[in-house]
Amino acid sequence: MEPKMLFMMVKLFVIKRYLNHDRLTTIKNKSASDEVGEISLKQFKYVSRNLLVEVSRMLPFVVTGGIILGIVFLLDSGYTGSDFGTKCPIARWFSGLRKIAFAMMIPILGAYVAYSIVGPQGLLLGMIADLAATAPEMLYSSGQDPTKWVNELAVYYHQD
Repeated sequence: MEPKMLFMMVKLFVIKRYLNHDRLTTIKNKSASDEVGEISLKQFKYVSRNLLVEVSRMLPFVVTGGIILGIVFLLDSGYTGSDFGTKCPIARWFSGLRKIAFAMMIPILGAYVAYSIVGPQGLLLGMIADLAATAPEMLYSSGQDPTKWVNELAVYYHQD
């Protein structure tokens, strides 16, 4: 057996043994007056499961973008050069569709990360925040100065 494979097996065994141990401690905050006064270390063993679920929500966008990319290459197979995939009008349309599918991967991941942290309330906010982070031009597509609102706010608060 390869040393790398053996190391991975030992690592998985140790992690599983640790996460299923009976004596995982619970920390209680005695001075807390609210009902969320205790933290269990067993809660942290679900982090990897949550991350895998979030990535699985993103996978349909990755697969769809890859399939559409294959269709673009098939339709534009007679052309070569730097503009490959944009010569034929139908290939150009499919290429735009592929860009949309690939652009939605990261916002979907961000939305479900927020969903995992906050719950259903975080789904929309995570999606919007990640869209704004990955494509800031969507916020400023009106042609206005992106810092205009900051300048107006500063003028408003600095009036005597």
